[in-house]
Amino acid sequence: MPETITVDEALKKGRKMVHGIYNIALFCTAVIVLGLFFCSEEHLPVIFHSEPILLIMISVAAIIVLPTICNNIAITQWKLWAFERVENVHDLYEQARNWHIINKQGGFFEKLEVLTPKQKQRWRLVEAKLAQPYPFDDGVTVPAETLIYFRKEWERNRLILLVVFFLGLVIFTIVTGNFVVGVIGSVIIYYVGKDHYDAYKNNDVQIKMNDKGMLTDKTPFFSWDEISDLKTEVHSVRGSMTINLTYNCPCGEREIEITNLGIRGDKLLQLAEVYRSRYETEKARESTS
Repeated sequence: MPETITVDEALKKGRKMVHGIYNIALFCTAVIVLGLFFCSEEHLPVIFHSEPILLIMISVAAIIVLPTICNNIAITQWKLWAFERVENVHDLYEQARNWHIINKQGGFFEKLEVLTPKQKQRWRLVEAKLAQPYPFDDGVTVPAETLIYFRKEWERNRLILLVVFFLGLVIFTIVTGNFVVGVIGSVIIYYVGKDHYDAYKNNDVQIKMNDKGMLTDKTPFFSWDEISDLKTEVHSVRGSMTINLTYNCPCGEREIEITNLGIRGDKLLQLAEVYRSRYETEKARESTS
């Protein structure tokens, strides 16, 4: 019987293992591809001399496919290791999806994962656990205070992806000599990357909750008596999904995007429910004393 570990321990190893292997594979592939464009023509196959666009297409495919293969191998190894050792597999699955450690169950990328017959049998046992009802956290394990920050891995991976796009743009500009496209593309990458870089460097607490109340980066601290209609809303625009936390407070109605925070929406509402319950219990105790 494997040793039982916590969800946080499993996620910590998953972020290092899955994201680490993907980033290393992406970096190595990008370096090799970039090296091909700077080596002399006599070291390249003849077909690339007359068809440089073919080299670009193969390079782009390699940058996408090779890291994806390495990523799926790492996912397979981690998820079998983690889900067999964690008691609350539902929480692990949701947080692993939230951290982009595993692929969506039944999704396209999960179908690309290669499992041996024995591994498939082990994963079916995990799926049987996931099919059971989600266990409700009664608050016993909820800490006295919860601090929520931006997800560093989320922003870091997007910065790495933008760097790869920029390298591809440099290669395209060198090969084709189209500096107009190069300049326009560089400006776009800069402004998109600036937002992700600012979020990556942001170490401020985005949401703080305890048994007294809640504060966010947009509002000061309010007690639970002053906060109402706390809920999450999902918005989808042109295939891009954002998750927002909305609530009413003395400042009026407030909306905070939580898509890139280190917690999923239902877990955040569950925490708020536990802390509000503690607040009301303590308030009732004080009124009777």
